[in-house]
Amino acid sequence: MDGMTRLMVVLMATLASSVGLASDRPEGVTTVSLRSTVRLAPGEALTLGAVATIDGGQRSELAALGLPAEPVETGRWTVLDAEAVRKLIESSGARSGSVIVRGTRVNLTRTPERAERGPAAPESEAGPSPAVETVRDRLEAWLNARFGAGADEVRLRFEERDAATLDTPVEGRVVEVRQIGASARPAARVTVYERDSIVLSEAVRVDVEIRVPAPVLVRPLRRGERVSADAFEVQPVWTTPVDPPADPERVVGRETRRALEIGEVVRFGHLQTKALIRRGQDVSVRTVRGSIVVTTIAKARSDAGEGEIVELEAKDRSGRRFTARVAGDGRAVMIDPTEVSP
Repeated sequence: MDGMTRLMVVLMATLASSVGLASDRPEGVTTVSLRSTVRLAPGEALTLGAVATIDGGQRSELAALGLPAEPVETGRWTVLDAEAVRKLIESSGARSGSVIVRGTRVNLTRTPERAERGPAAPESEAGPSPAVETVRDRLEAWLNARFGAGADEVRLRFEERDAATLDTPVEGRVVEVRQIGASARPAARVTVYERDSIVLSEAVRVDVEIRVPAPVLVRPLRRGERVSADAFEVQPVWTTPVDPPADPERVVGRETRRALEIGEVVRFGHLQTKALIRRGQDVSVRTVRGSIVVTTIAKARSDAGEGEIVELEAKDRSGRRFTARVAGDGRAVMIDPTEVSP
């Protein structure tokens, strides 16, 4: 075999290997990828092909399988989980060992019958079809209200593993959101109710950043130096809720706890602050719920000064922990949209 022939053999082997590696589905395997949300047409049969994308040699056989689920009614959501789909495939006579089911659950409903009407309006006059409202939409609204910011002032990043929960439809349902603990990456317990049933209860974690006006230094400050009005400029910055910048209107005349450099954002922790709340102290917490203000008593878990975020613990049997902003001696305020309803 001459050099040119050997080179051609090596190139062909390399090409064949790369083609084999490029395939994301092993030969002979059929993948069933469940859709997160499905709206069946009136009279449409509930089959595996209607709720999933199927690829592979058993596609036709699996697509025709009827699914064992509650009757899918117009205007009501039904949940079909992946385990029920796997059991159906195993009992169908298909080669279940070569079938991969992807996804966790399918949310099902049925569209209403269309009433007969005259000729359709011109395309230019027809509005867009309404989007499906999901848990993500309700959770984003809750977080915006929780931090008292508009949609363009909050940046949220959810974890990929929570995608199925976030895509759950909430049309005609009640969604309850409660904060779990307090950290730089807050978690929330999301519960979805339909009539007298709970259709979902999951914990969702999210990275939150808020855009707020902040004092940004234009000259360095020594430790113990008092902040003057010409030492900073007010600029919008993105920050986490647990470490917010100091209020630009309240920094002048305050002493620094450490040396600060040009360009640093002045935060409450950088300034000498008189503790208005002490660890273990009972705190009067005013909770704003829409137009209603509810006052409760909670126990402080740390010292905090005016304007700072303090972690609190409910004094009832739940021992629930939450955060609020210090508003005075032994007083704090929080926004708490604990229930988001349709």
